[in-house]
Amino acid sequence: MRFSLASCAVAGVSLAGCAKPVTLEADVASPPIEASAIPEVRLSLGAGSITVESSEDGSIVFSAHRRVTGKDEAAARQQLESVRIVPLRDSDGALRVSIDGPEGATWSADLMARVPATVRVVAETGRGAIHLGSRVASVRATAREGDVDVDSRPAPGSRVELESTHGSVTCRVPRFLSAHYNLRVENGSIRSEAAPFRVPAGATSFSTTTGPDATSIHLHAANGDVTVEGS
Repeated sequence: MRFSLASCAVAGVSLAGCAKPVTLEADVASPPIEASAIPEVRLSLGAGSITVESSEDGSIVFSAHRRVTGKDEAAARQQLESVRIVPLRDSDGALRVSIDGPEGATWSADLMARVPATVRVVAETGRGAIHLGSRVASVRATAREGDVDVDSRPAPGSRVELESTHGSVTCRVPRFLSAHYNLRVENGSIRSEAAPFRVPAGATSFSTTTGPDATSIHLHAANGDVTVEGS
C-alpha cells in the first residue's frame, strides 16, 4: 500500500493544525471463477482503465488497483476498504463486473481481468483506456474518453466492435485474416499498417472484405485515429 500527503499553505502563512489529505493506493483481487458455464464477461466502469488478458487455466480472475484520498490516513484507509469488485450473474448467464466505492469520497480504480480467450468480452468505461489482449471470441469495447487497443485473433463468425468518442482505436489482427472490415472516423485518420488491405489517403470511412469468412470488424473513432495493424 502506498500513501502521500497533500501540502497545505496559504500565501506563505503557516496554518497550525491544517488538515493534510492523504492518498492511499492498494490492489485487491477476487477468487477465481470457473468459466465453463459463462458465455460472456461484461466489464463496466464510470472512470478507470480496463485491461483484459488471456487466462490459460479455464478460470476468470479479476483484480483492481484502487486509489482513495481522505481527510487523514484513518479516513483514507476506511474508504479504501470500501472500494470493491462487484461480480453479478445476469439472467442470460453472463458475468457482469463493476467496481463500487464509498459515496461522496474521492476514489478511482483500474480493473484488470484474466479471461479465457474463447469467452466473449464486453468492456466499457467513461474515462480511461481499454486494452484487450489475445482475444479469440467476439469483443465489444467502448470508451468515451480514452484509447481502445485490442489484440484480436477472431475465430470464424466472430465480431469485433471497438469505439472511442475521445481517443484512438487500434486493432491488431493476423495479417492475412479473412474478414469484413468497416472503419470510420470523424475527426481523425484511418491507417493500415501491414494489414491485409490499403486505405486511400484522407479517407474517413472505409469498408472492404478480404475473404469468404463471416468474421466482422467494426472500428469507429469520433475524435481520434483508427488503426488496423497486421501481425
